[in-house]
Amino acid sequence: MAVIDPFRLDHRRALITGGSRGLGRAIAQAFAEAGCDLVLVGRTTQTLETGPRRTGGTGPPYRHAGLRPPRRRHRRDDVRRRAGALRPTFQAEVEANIPMGRLGEPDEIAPLPLYLASEASRSMTGAVLVIDGGYTLW
Repeated sequence: MAVIDPFRLDHRRALITGGSRGLGRAIAQAFAEAGCDLVLVGRTTQTLETGPRRTGGTGPPYRHAGLRPPRRRHRRDDVRRRAGALRPTFQAEVEANIPMGRLGEPDEIAPLPLYLASEASRSMTGAVLVIDGGYTLW
């Protein structure tokens, strides 16, 4: 058996929320490359149509489940915009406290869910895995 084989997700299916953008898209791409059948959930059909496609395997390459976001008084994006207006240096302040010097990118974080979903993690029990660029070292 090749060392990469336990990381394969052939003959498995995954439902990935937020699979059309950001971290969800990066996780979907990692799972697709590992041979997983995907069900992507996102806010719009347009962004889901450009989402990752599974390579290889026997099942359907992807399924799209476009859902309408719940109606809320304040959307998360609006709150982020307001917070950024109040403290435009917030991200720089956070990054200054990370030894790596920057926030992690989605494609740097996506391998962890792939590992946890695969047979490679079959001996994992009760562990806390931290991906924070060394932030918790301080």
